[in-house]
Amino acid sequence: MQSHLRSLRLPLPASEALIVGIDDGAVAAACHFGYDSDGEYVIVFAIGVAPTHQRRGLGTRLIEYVLRSVESEGLDVLARIDERNAPSIRLFSAAGFVDTGIRTSTLSVWERPSAAGPG
Repeated sequence: MQSHLRSLRLPLPASEALIVGIDDGAVAAACHFGYDSDGEYVIVFAIGVAPTHQRRGLGTRLIEYVLRSVESEGLDVLARIDERNAPSIRLFSAAGFVDTGIRTSTLSVWERPSAAGPG
């Protein structure tokens, strides 16, 4: 599971959410997402699936949940993905995210434009 997810402390700010999938009493998958400071877009801060639960579609389901949660707001969804993380790149690409070309250190910014367009 990503270190970002392991280091989260509750309660989260009202502008953020954490989805956690539990299997047999253990965390199987989690996703931390929220609004940017201006409320103009949604950011997937981190997504992680436990090694014992990978390749079962849990990551896809988490992203789909985030997209459905904000769909009516017409906001684009962003994710910062480590360029060395091929599984995350495949996961977000399959969900319709595209590389924006923006780089920060080893992270690249990916975006999934809203199907609804701005509000």
